[in-house]
Amino acid sequence: MKDEQVIQIITEVQSKLKLRDLVSDFTNLSPTPDQKFIGGCPFENCSGNIVVHSAHDIFRCDECKRNGDIITFASEITGYEFIQSLLYLKKRVGIDRFSRL
Repeated sequence: MKDEQVIQIITEVQSKLKLRDLVSDFTNLSPTPDQKFIGGCPFENCSGNIVVHSAHDIFRCDECKRNGDIITFASEITGYEFIQSLLYLKKRVGIDRFSRL
């Protein structure tokens, strides 16, 4: 896979899928007054709260210390490596280009 293809897929995934929408598939999120969403952390063995910062499209859990962007979340929640996570997100948003990754 070429680096340009990876960058194009990342850009397209980020434009079509918001992190809060992906996270809400795994836990209930509630909006806060400061453009964040909060819910129970969906990661195994964690009883903390996950906070999704919608303005920056990043997440953080203060208890288990997981944090990152949409690809990091997909990797952490599925257990996939980077490329597998990218393929998971690519399929989720319906990108059919770049079938040979």
